[in-house]
Amino acid sequence: LYVLPVTIVRATVPVLESRRTFYYLFREGALINVVGEMEKNYLDVNWVNADVVNNLTAMTVEALVYARDFDREISTLMGIEGKFLLRFGDATYNPGQLQVVNGSTKFPDKDDSKAIPTNEWVHIAVTYQSTGEICIYVNGVLQSEGKCGSGAVNWGTYVPPYLETASKRGFHIGYSDERYFAGNLSEVRIWNRVLSADEINATNHFYWVDPASDGLVAYWKFDDGEGNTVRDHSGNGNDARSFATMEWKQVELPRTDK
Repeated sequence: LYVLPVTIVRATVPVLESRRTFYYLFREGALINVVGEMEKNYLDVNWVNADVVNNLTAMTVEALVYARDFDREISTLMGIEGKFLLRFGDATYNPGQLQVVNGSTKFPDKDDSKAIPTNEWVHIAVTYQSTGEICIYVNGVLQSEGKCGSGAVNWGTYVPPYLETASKRGFHIGYSDERYFAGNLSEVRIWNRVLSADEINATNHFYWVDPASDGLVAYWKFDDGEGNTVRDHSGNGNDARSFATMEWKQVELPRTDK
């Protein structure tokens, strides 16, 4: 918030001293004004330029999430079931703990203290290298690091859910095997390199990045505000389309009244 006092110094008519100074209040504009509602909805990406997300030997995945609740055993953030998937919860996990599944390998171990909070915006970043090294950041803080399988990530696959089988599945945002994400999404990004902790914590990085940033290969801002298409701002043309009618929410991020 900014205050601009304006004082009348000279006037051709008398001015009351109590009205000589006026105060104008300005509020800095929000970086995000619209987000997507994902309850019982999901996004498919019909990759027109699949090469940018295939054979990723280094990768960073980010998302700004607002989980309303974790009332189901597993909630999906994004990825391909059975291949490389970001999700919350598992059979014995806290349903709010972020888990990465790479083939048959799951990371990290069960830890109830790692559940993300509900009803508030949380930035998530996952970095991965094909040698298996993986890091999970929550609101810019390193939460877990270790190894999670190995091999390059290949996400450039389009398979509609109704055609999916155990051996053939596609990339979705907010869905896998009827496991939906209950809440809002914004700023979903895929990079073909590992971002450093400093880059993840750069000013306003949670809320905006330059679409021309080095290594940014997919960037769904969820700021479209109408229709059922979420545009890819990276310039690669890999727009996402919602399964059901998209519901858009008005927000102010980051909050400018704190």
